[in-house]
Amino acid sequence: MAKGEHRFHLAGLNIVANKKQIPLGFSSNCIPAKDECDFCGTLLNIPSLNPIILACGHGYHEACFNTFSQKCSYCQSFLEKEESKRRKKSKNAETEDLSLEDNILAQLEKDKSALNRVEEACKIAIDRFLNV
Repeated sequence: MAKGEHRFHLAGLNIVANKKQIPLGFSSNCIPAKDECDFCGTLLNIPSLNPIILACGHGYHEACFNTFSQKCSYCQSFLEKEESKRRKKSKNAETEDLSLEDNILAQLEKDKSALNRVEEACKIAIDRFLNV
């Protein structure tokens, strides 16, 4: 198992799954309720309220789901936070890359000036040798 990898034993299926194989709802701040609407908390299995179970695992009464503009707000929020973290990490990596490039350029400038000094010293040494 890789570092930081979470595994779950799904007893009903008798399998072990990693977090990527579990519905998104189980990664959000609100784990899907077993038999309740994830919005209002009342029993979900009431046919007249048209229960809806989403792919993420969250369940809603149709009217409750419509209050979320037909999106799972828990998973939407989770995905937005994860995307924000990803962008921040990417921006930090870009900044580090630019800093590294600046360091390389500075070193090249130093090396170039050192090379110029070495070339000048060689010229002087050759002139002295030839004039002896």
